[in-house]
Amino acid sequence: MNPEQLGTEVMKLSRDARAGLAERIILSLDVPSDEENLHVCVLEAEFRLKELREGRAKEIPAGEVSVELWLPFPKRICGAQAARGL
Repeated sequence: MNPEQLGTEVMKLSRDARAGLAERIILSLDVPSDEENLHVCVLEAEFRLKELREGRAKEIPAGEVSVELWLPFPKRICGAQAARGL
């Protein structure tokens, strides 16, 4: 089936079905490849290292970061992690 034939068939679907399909197609376009993800991660790591070396950022121990991340969540949601302060 070529794209034109596929489009004809898609137009036979209900509006809701077409909207769902359109959303899936659009989301598939926004997914970067593994290579693109790696490139972005490397750029971010290099940027952060430069910020640290130049004194424009400071290191924060992982334990402190974990506590800050969990603070907004009630213990009933986070369970053991919140109770332990993680």
